[in-house]
Amino acid sequence: MTEISISYIKFIYGKPDVPKASREIASEVYSELVDLEIDGDWDAAVHLVIKAGDPSVKSLASNDWYRLRRRFEIIKSSGSPTSAFQVPYDSSREKSDSHAMESLDINSSVDGLLKDKIKNLDYEFLCFFLSTQRLDLYRSIDFRCEDMLLGDDGILSEAKWLLDLGLLPNSNSATRAIGYRQKLRKKAINMVQK
Repeated sequence: MTEISISYIKFIYGKPDVPKASREIASEVYSELVDLEIDGDWDAAVHLVIKAGDPSVKSLASNDWYRLRRRFEIIKSSGSPTSAFQVPYDSSREKSDSHAMESLDINSSVDGLLKDKIKNLDYEFLCFFLSTQRLDLYRSIDFRCEDMLLGDDGILSEAKWLLDLGLLPNSNSATRAIGYRQKLRKKAINMVQK
């Protein structure tokens, strides 16, 4: 299974039921972490979130500021770490496990049947593979990347447009997108320094 497939399965079951941070909390978290992020002091930021109540942030990939910031927002919003909230996929799996246990004869010694019933997700997967000549593919990717960066509707002009609207870096999904987040942060820092 690829990462995309795993993400798709998580999408089917839904997101964890964690609180959405208010603008005030998001701004407060941003203010507490921004200097540490600019200085590249990941360890101090992790320590801050651990001190707030989420020791599991130690397992985050180094410099994953988005996830660190989100976990800090959850603690500030709810008073609980992310581990206190149930993940829909796990609850669905638990329901299917208990349903499978109930539907089987307890006296049965057929272990294989039990394993098959528990693992069955009632989804059928069909895979397709598309291919093209490598050189054509690379040219197409190069053109698309250049257009995404430098085109009239490219990331640079869109990032400027988002800032002109008054959106702060990491304030909503548009400003957290890969590339936008970095560009907006850099532009915001430049604006503050001027």
